[in-house]
Amino acid sequence: IPTDAIQLARFSGEGQVAEVTVNADGYTPAVLVVQRGVKAQIRFVPERLTSCNYLVNFPEYRGGLDLSQGRLETPYLEVTEDFTFECGMGMLHGYVKVVDDISRVNLKEVRRQVAAFKPTATGDGGAAGGCCGR
Repeated sequence: IPTDAIQLARFSGEGQVAEVTVNADGYTPAVLVVQRGVKAQIRFVPERLTSCNYLVNFPEYRGGLDLSQGRLETPYLEVTEDFTFECGMGMLHGYVKVVDDISRVNLKEVRRQVAAFKPTATGDGGAAGGCCGR
């Protein structure tokens, strides 16, 4: 999971929102930070959809979005623990870090924790396959 870009959620009406751009290279940013106890929504901006990345799955929530059908945002989610998202083939990954206070987040520590996380490919592509220009 690339950690070069990390987005802190911004607070808005119903809770907090983070936005992710999707293209053939993956998710930008691939790491989001949200605050525990505040409902969070993730919005996706499809730049270039492929046969792999048009589906975004949220394994811990047992749900997903079909970006090709215009489903571009999650409902507001109750966030208590870190969670992940991935493409339909399980080859592209994103990570949502849940912190107690977003205004006091240590981005160096977030990068370290995400770098230590090893996603498992759960989609149709399996760990041996490839997709999305990778």
